[in-house]
Amino acid sequence: GLFISGIVGDRLNLRWVLSFGMCSSALVVFVFGALTEWLRFYNKWLYCCLWIVNGLLQSTGWPCVVAVMGNWFGKAGRGVVFGLWSACASVGNILGACLASSVLQYGYEICKDHLSPLSSSMPFW
Repeated sequence: GLFISGIVGDRLNLRWVLSFGMCSSALVVFVFGALTEWLRFYNKWLYCCLWIVNGLLQSTGWPCVVAVMGNWFGKAGRGVVFGLWSACASVGNILGACLASSVLQYGYEICKDHLSPLSSSMPFW
């Protein structure tokens, strides 16, 4: 997926490819959850197909974002920017796991209902 997404991102507008991939991925994840919760529909082959489609759509993220970030910053500061940016994922995963495990004793619903909006709002801070 990453290889194909990189080629598509180079040929088309990076912003459009990235926006399409991320919004479509969010829609697939919504459908994934809505099928089980609202419709009580359980089919492992459909879920496998949805998860494969989700992975392919998410693969538009990395090549397009790297290209956009590379265009924003000059060659002199690019290493520092990419180094800090790459560390964010690891630090976020560690902090998220610590935060979720600290409230897990109250039930998984707390993690899902209260921490998801908190983590979704982090990019806006």
